Amino acid sequence: MRRIWKPKKTAFWDGYAIALLLAASAVWAATLDLRASIVLLSPAGATPLLAYLRASAYTFTLTDTYVSVEYRLITAYRLEAPLAKITDVMVEQDPMGRLLGYGTVRLSTAGTGFPGLRLIGLRDPWVVRKIIVEAVEKARGSRA
Repeated sequence: MRRIWKPKKTAFWDGYAIALLLAASAVWAATLDLRASIVLLSPAGATPLLAYLRASAYTFTLTDTYVSVEYRLITAYRLEAPLAKITDVMVEQDPMGRLLGYGTVRLSTAGTGFPGLRLIGLRDPWVVRKIIVEAVEKARGSRA
């Protein structure tokens, strides 16, 4: 079994909101001074691109033996948690996540060098949680 998830692009809504604020500021600044609007429009164009790239940089993988979080943008890292070491699977969903249909699945671990994993910006986080809990139970059942 191998399941792969990617975050929803709208989960990084803060980047899009900042771009909207910068664009609105640029329009306002254009009424005062053209140079100020150009200075504000440059980051307004780059910010949504950065939010999109951040969302695309994450890959979450579930196999028969582990869950991993991989991030590859400017820096790269990969964290793995063996299914047998996962002690708790929780869903975090703030009001914006409920509105836009995304959430974070947080995995707590025991006996590893880090406190756990966060699978951020997932569509249907409750479904993902159920799949991971079933995989953890299956991994524990096969050890006994």
